[in-house]
Amino acid sequence: MLAIFRKLDRLKRRPRWFVLSAALLIVVWIGLLDYVVGEGLDLSVLYVPVIAVVCWRAGFRAAVLFSVLCSFLWLVDNWISPNIPLPAAADYWETAVRFASFLILVVLLTHLQQSLDRESALARCDALTGLANIKSFVEQAERAAAESRREQTPLTVVFFDCDHFKEVNDEYGHPRGDELLKQVAAAIRSHVRKNDVAARMGGDEFAVLLPRTGAAEAEQLAGRLKSALDAEMRSGNWPVTFSMGVATFSLAPDSVADLIRESDNLMYAVKHSTRDRIQFATMDETFNTIESR
Repeated sequence: MLAIFRKLDRLKRRPRWFVLSAALLIVVWIGLLDYVVGEGLDLSVLYVPVIAVVCWRAGFRAAVLFSVLCSFLWLVDNWISPNIPLPAAADYWETAVRFASFLILVVLLTHLQQSLDRESALARCDALTGLANIKSFVEQAERAAAESRREQTPLTVVFFDCDHFKEVNDEYGHPRGDELLKQVAAAIRSHVRKNDVAARMGGDEFAVLLPRTGAAEAEQLAGRLKSALDAEMRSGNWPVTFSMGVATFSLAPDSVADLIRESDNLMYAVKHSTRDRIQFATMDETFNTIESR
């Protein structure tokens, strides 16, 4: 059952107005069909999947309105059907029961969708820092890389880790080390743009994806980020600095693994030399370095 509802998520790719317009048209056709076939066959059950789709795509309020509409259409069908007396109390009672059934369905679907959304968010979120995890980062990097190739726009990845983090864990213990990582994540969140993707890649390694960002802008953003991280460490008296690699691609490669690897290599080059600085490189689509600094 959950697999069915997960497939309904594809509807979210459709414009809301399109789904609502299609649902309204289908509801009207069901009402007309119910009138044509008469009392011999009750077609009100056909309203159920329409309401379910509206609830999943357009939300609780829209689904309640459609529930009212479907219930009213059923009642109108009784009013205008030939050889049927004017609605009695039983007709209104049946209408109320149908509306209550539709409403229960809407409430259950809304709670189910909220649960699935929370589950999906947790599956893509690093539990300690609240940043994206590596799975989510890769998924979003794939979309950004595809956009880069399609629209011929640059793409930058910033990769960095915490210098001397092991010493912090050894001296102060893992709970204090976790607190340090949370502060790093807070500094990252407050200094990235809305469309950037910040992630904890594992341990004390972090990455930031910068869509539509060329070398000059990436240098400024990375510089501000490192300054903010350094200030955060000084305010907490943490003996930690940051080694950072920034790889800018004039056109994103086909493989996200290549995208990450290049920035990771730049970071490790800093790590194995002086530490506490940023290494920049600009590359073309064949991974040839155009500029390094």
